[in-house]
Amino acid sequence: MKIITLAAWRRTDYFQQVVKSLESAEGVEDYLVLVSLDGGYPQRQTEMVAILRESKLNYQSFVHE
Repeated sequence: MKIITLAAWRRTDYFQQVVKSLESAEGVEDYLVLVSLDGGYPQRQTEMVAILRESKLNYQSFVHE
């Protein structure tokens, strides 16, 4: 399995655009997306986790305080 790493912090609109782009990428089903959600903005982290849950990506998220 191939891996994509993604770091996210506070910018939910941009994060959603990136997730949508990855969802539409050819061959994305062959990838595991490792997502690091940096801390400091709990509400934004919650929103980004919701975006991931609604996505079609095969992902694993890491939420940092």
